[in-house]
Amino acid sequence: MSKQIFAIVLDPTSENVQSPVGARIKEQFPAPRHRRHTDVLYLVLEDEGVLASEVAVKVGLDSAGGQSEAIATGVVLKLDFGYAGLADPSLWEWLRVSWDLAER
Repeated sequence: MSKQIFAIVLDPTSENVQSPVGARIKEQFPAPRHRRHTDVLYLVLEDEGVLASEVAVKVGLDSAGGQSEAIATGVVLKLDFGYAGLADPSLWEWLRVSWDLAER
């Protein structure tokens, strides 16, 4: 099954958001399906067809109309193919492997 990559960007003004959201991300996206880049930026690998809004509910950034509990504020962005910049080699390797999975 094809995969897609989402970026989860947490609101840095929310107090202590990293811990509960980080735990939820690890639970919902077991390694190697997630990568913590900074305290407020995570990358996750999800099945094709899943919406950003569904990922937001899974990690606690949306309450799904009151059906679950939002534990923090932030946004979820679906990433399209293509990336550039200067970063730690481990980030490039995670992206390379994840893009390969997304293309299958």
